Amino acid sequence: MVLIVIAGRSNCPFYAKAELLADELAMNLPNFKVHKISKHPSEWEAWLRQTCLGMGFEHDTSPIVWRELVERGGAGKLIGDCNDFLEYVESYYHFSSSMMSEELTVVADENMETLAKDLAEAKIVKSWPLRVCITNASSSLVYNIVLSLANGDAFGKNEELDLRLVDSGENLEKLHGLVMELEDLAGPLLRKITATGQLDVGVKDAQVVILTDGSSIPIDASDEDKQTIINANRAIYQDYGPVIEEGIDKDGIIFIGGEAANYQASVLSKYAPKVPKRKFIALSSRLQENRAKSVLSNRLKVNSSKINNVIVWGNPQINQVIDVSKSHVYDCDSAIMGPADYSRSVVELVHDNKWINGTFQATVKDRHEEITKLRPGETSISIANSIIEQLSDFWHGKNDDIITSMSIISEGWYGIPYGIAFSFPVQLKARGELQVVTDWGLDETLRGKLVAIGRELFKVLNASSEAQSKKPKKLHFMI
Repeated sequence: MVLIVIAGRSNCPFYAKAELLADELAMNLPNFKVHKISKHPSEWEAWLRQTCLGMGFEHDTSPIVWRELVERGGAGKLIGDCNDFLEYVESYYHFSSSMMSEELTVVADENMETLAKDLAEAKIVKSWPLRVCITNASSSLVYNIVLSLANGDAFGKNEELDLRLVDSGENLEKLHGLVMELEDLAGPLLRKITATGQLDVGVKDAQVVILTDGSSIPIDASDEDKQTIINANRAIYQDYGPVIEEGIDKDGIIFIGGEAANYQASVLSKYAPKVPKRKFIALSSRLQENRAKSVLSNRLKVNSSKINNVIVWGNPQINQVIDVSKSHVYDCDSAIMGPADYSRSVVELVHDNKWINGTFQATVKDRHEEITKLRPGETSISIANSIIEQLSDFWHGKNDDIITSMSIISEGWYGIPYGIAFSFPVQLKARGELQVVTDWGLDETLRGKLVAIGRELFKVLNASSEAQSKKPKKLHFMI
């Protein structure tokens, strides 16, 4: 089957020409399908920029035409603009368009009128709530997350939620208790709350899926215990893949939480191949970033919120590098003072590369273990906060001068193997518009460390894949 996607400004005559030609082909060829996306002129440039960023296209005019390679899991192949599409059709189907420019202008005007009418009707209809699914929902981590969601800290103070809480059958009674607590908040944003033991019910048409299942790997675990935990985590996300792929909204985003999030995101993306790789976000980077800022703030005697551009590379918590080469501090009490927007380099203020490359790295990595010893089983507040922060930043974007860390599926950046979740420096422009900073300027030592981390994660992913394929399949949550 051939699926052609045509998108353009609603008032563009070339978009009209391309869509009419595609319609005619669809009527005459049983295996030719067309999907049309009409955008208001005021929305077109931002939509095109975001789409090209996500699809890896280079295109700046209306319309844009691409072919969805359905047989390869839905990956898109750019055809081009209207003229490119005409050449494509004539080459493959020996078919051409004879419509005159006057006719195309009429069709473009009709498209604009139709879109304006649809937008006017949409304003009359009350907006639908954002459909959010959360798994392992009876856990203490989710208990701390949902209050922030209900208060609008992640998706906005005006965004109503259809909250689906998913957990295994034995935890449903506890889950219903959480629902009652949320109802007793009497807040304005929780339009609907559902507790279920079935993942397919939770992810049905979900626009946001937050997965918090899986066990972390203790630092002192034996190789055998590590492999047992890895295989157990893999089994969960391997089973989740087809269910999420089948049920999630076509524009839905999947966020994976927990300290083993990068590994689990890598597995999930592999077993949900029809979901674009850019839709998988591991929520592991921000916690380590915040911990790094905390350690730096104690060293420099500043508020941790005044430190920016701290980057976590790699597989956070498990095998990571904290990079402060481009980090700055604001409102620092030092010999040199300046206005509110004046900042100083962290590297200059610390003035101790040995500490940065040694003690600092170890302190950040060991911080979770240190907290756990002091408060066994009660470390979910900072983890929940880091998840909410990343959800909010992803949803609303950040200032252009702010660079943060986010774990996403690699497309080969910095020599990291394709298909694994890896923490990179990113800029968050707007809702879902994420851009990897590809010109960071790594020295050879850091580059070598990152490549080694990527290869290790790739090796673990494939080793556990081979081990798991030899075991009988077991489903989770489908009770």
